Amino acid sequence: MATNREGRKWLIMNISFHPCVLGTSYKLMYSDTIDNHAIVGPLLKSINTNNDNDCKDACFMHVPDVCYMFNYYPQTKKCELFYKDRVTEYKVEKRNGCYFKTRECEVNPCLGGKRCYSLGDQSSTSCV
Repeated sequence: MATNREGRKWLIMNISFHPCVLGTSYKLMYSDTIDNHAIVGPLLKSINTNNDNDCKDACFMHVPDVCYMFNYYPQTKKCELFYKDRVTEYKVEKRNGCYFKTRECEVNPCLGGKRCYSLGDQSSTSCV
């Protein structure tokens, strides 16, 4: 225990961080950026963030596990978070100046070189 100039006592703790044991970490994988496209449907939350990584973190950290995907507008720094459990209400449309990230499909049923993206679960997908 230490004391500062005003006489307040402070507890000094030694905190150490240990790397996760192989196979015990949890990493959420988002898709690559899907440029000039946006998710359209019920909005969980709209916030401003510094970049798409902060937007991704806001989605991931939303408690409980409600957010699944997001749109990001780099010009305005607008971040739109979308619900996980309202999959039938979402679609993807072309929108300049915006991009989105979600989860990639486990299996790609898309034709013509398009990629499959999940819109909440593996039963609701979009080919872009």
